Amino acid sequence: MKRITPLIVNNWQIKLLALFSALIFWFYVASSYAKIGSFPGTLPIEYRNLPANTVAISDSDNISIKLAADGIVWQRLSSSSFMAYVDLAGLSIGTHELEVKVDMSVSGVQIIEKKPAKILVRIEPKISKEVPVSVKIEGKPGEGFVTQTADVQPTKVTVSGAQSVLEKILEATAVVKLNGETEDKTTVSKLFALDNEGKQINHISFSPEEVKVTLPFSKYEDVKTVGISPIFAGQPASSYWISKVTVSPQTITISGSASALRTTNYLETMPIDIEGIADNKTKSASLKLPEHIGLVGDNSVKVYIEVSQTALSKEITATIKYQNLNANFNVSQVSPSSVKIVVTAAGDILQNISSSNTIVNLDLTGKQTGTFSIDISKNDISLPKDASVVSWLPSSLSITLQPK
Repeated sequence: MKRITPLIVNNWQIKLLALFSALIFWFYVASSYAKIGSFPGTLPIEYRNLPANTVAISDSDNISIKLAADGIVWQRLSSSSFMAYVDLAGLSIGTHELEVKVDMSVSGVQIIEKKPAKILVRIEPKISKEVPVSVKIEGKPGEGFVTQTADVQPTKVTVSGAQSVLEKILEATAVVKLNGETEDKTTVSKLFALDNEGKQINHISFSPEEVKVTLPFSKYEDVKTVGISPIFAGQPASSYWISKVTVSPQTITISGSASALRTTNYLETMPIDIEGIADNKTKSASLKLPEHIGLVGDNSVKVYIEVSQTALSKEITATIKYQNLNANFNVSQVSPSSVKIVVTAAGDILQNISSSNTIVNLDLTGKQTGTFSIDISKNDISLPKDASVVSWLPSSLSITLQPK
């Protein structure tokens, strides 16, 4: 032990310097090796050289990348080091498959993989229209206070985007967030639009982009529970109709003066877009507040809309099939020779109904040589699922059997 100690202690300054030098060299060598990995997060895709008065739409708005770089370079990378884009130069209106390119502001980086490497981009003419502004309240005012009708400036704004997108937009929405306020609140809110499922719609712009919202509060006066009446805009798809509407919550508590409450028995929603729907939808809707009426709680509801297809009918010549026919006999004559059946069903079902799947089943159990009459009942008629029999003629058939 005594011999080892001098080996460690003697010239310790030189030995410590050598150790630090070795560590520095090791870190340098380790950081010089290329490191391969996925860049954290995703990169938004930019559209470059978009033709004038057009809008670009894609189902893929972001990409992820895998890259290789030295350890030192990795430490300098951030989301601002990359710019993902597609080049629309020279393209016309329509759908195009385009490569996603990535510009880099840091040298010494190699991109190994892009997901997706290509995207479909649809270029459409840019149009504009004017829409009203609705206010969506999130949160609640202070205890004992209710919100009154919001004042919005301006009350209407211009939304611009592709026609296929703008057809779905009936209003712009401004959100006001509450957290126990007891005094009137004025705020500037950024505008957005929601689709049928309550999700934000992209690829649009508003002018102006923001509105000024003043939300007054008042103390509880009298309160009353009232129903909610959904208001619809547009029509369902051809041959469809609204068969059921459910609102959640079904009632809401309002506050106001005795005279205002006496004349208010329900609240209407802002218009709910149902144009062209052909299946069930759940939509969010803001409530319209009459003058001098306040809300105890949120000002939006969920509206569940069920649609059904209008039943149509048509006449079909049925196929006649014989059941339990004695193997020693044949059907030599049927009078009348056909059965006409009026069938009703939804349009998409009715178009697939024909003689081949409209069957009249005649039970010939125990029948022998000769001519006899068989009545046709509804139970003898077989149709595809979800189709119904309205009527049939004749109501009976004359059947003649003869030996083979």
